Amino acid sequence: MNRKNNLKAFSLRQEGNKLYNNKEFLASLLKYNESLCNSYQSSDHRGHAFANRSAVYFEMKLFSKSLSNIELALQNHYPDNCKETLLLRKEKCKKFLNNTKHTIDNQKSFFQLSFPRNKKIHFISGASYLA
Repeated sequence: MNRKNNLKAFSLRQEGNKLYNNKEFLASLLKYNESLCNSYQSSDHRGHAFANRSAVYFEMKLFSKSLSNIELALQNHYPDNCKETLLLRKEKCKKFLNNTKHTIDNQKSFFQLSFPRNKKIHFISGASYLA
């Protein structure tokens, strides 16, 4: 049984957007992760979820994670007409990373998975029910 559903992925991403706009970053990140789990690999829903996660990581000053998610968005069907904002965020991340006084000292310990990582979707636990 295929559990992928782009309509559900879209809905979860919209929920994540509402949480993000309310500055509930951890909750929004979880919704974007769920969106990724529900999206088909070949859909732009996956690219949008990675891009949105990059925005969350950027707000949390986790610039390396933001950059990684920007690259994943670009590799996963992120629409051309939306790339300008993503590329601007990429440049800002690089700028902050080059200026170490703006980075969190121990970024790795900020978010750690409690289970081994999902081999298909980066930064998600392999214990995910939809992996």
